[in-house]
Amino acid sequence: MNGKDLLIGASYVEEELLVNLDGIKHKKSRKPLFSMIAAVAAVFAVVVTLPHFTGSPPVAPITMVNPVADAPMGMRKIMNYNGFRYAFLENGSTYKVDAENIGAELGVLEHSIAANPEANGKKDFFASFAIGGTVLELKSYDKSFRVAVAFEGNTYLAQRVDSVNNEDILLSEYFETADFGNTVESISVYSHFGDSVLDELTKKKDIKTMIELLADSVPAKLSHEQFEEIGKAQSSGKSFMLSFNLNDSTEFQFYLIPSLNLVMVGDNRYALCDNWQTEYSDFFASLEVPQAIPQQ
Repeated sequence: MNGKDLLIGASYVEEELLVNLDGIKHKKSRKPLFSMIAAVAAVFAVVVTLPHFTGSPPVAPITMVNPVADAPMGMRKIMNYNGFRYAFLENGSTYKVDAENIGAELGVLEHSIAANPEANGKKDFFASFAIGGTVLELKSYDKSFRVAVAFEGNTYLAQRVDSVNNEDILLSEYFETADFGNTVESISVYSHFGDSVLDELTKKKDIKTMIELLADSVPAKLSHEQFEEIGKAQSSGKSFMLSFNLNDSTEFQFYLIPSLNLVMVGDNRYALCDNWQTEYSDFFASLEVPQAIPQQ
């Protein structure tokens, strides 16, 4: 991927475990006063020494404030941080983030990639958007997954899509960093362009299986001919957009082409594992996809 590729073209867009301690009801019984005091003391001792099994705390929703229309042929809105490339969510739409979710300042986007894409494309805190903005940690995310950017009174979200040196990112590592096992509440399946909802996974078991099998995908090196096949699949109804619907009301979107054994996450392409194909190939083959855009 060269510097021009960083700026031009469409960007790939991209159970809650709650352990409850049930209260135990006891029958009332008359006991001597000293026994009752001892019992109360014992209860407080237990409360102090019990491990804290609360699971993931409630998450304040992150809501989009000002949607920005897609610009597939325009300048791509990206930034570099800590050796990774991040894309601004929803083409640079603004979001409302709870103040308590904002963490430490990580740095300032001081320089423009556009000034010299070849030279600046790998440098930290270089960006093509929100130059001068402050990169902020979000307490609800690992900063190697998502960060916030404060700029001119607005808040943006940026999501890791690649490493700046284009080294392979293991999908298992990425999913673990994003904590999808605890944050995905449902999975929506769309047609490739996202204009039709084809199905939705809502059962915890189904969500868990999908995430685990996708995480077993491995980086794929594609030939020119395979890239052409991807284009054909996208325009013929054989490509699907999946959305992990997260517990903070945001989405994580990516693309699947079962017929080519591929999943595309961020700027990377992965080969699906055999177990994924065994589990889901018939499911995707059965989906009724609206008429696709005809080939030009």
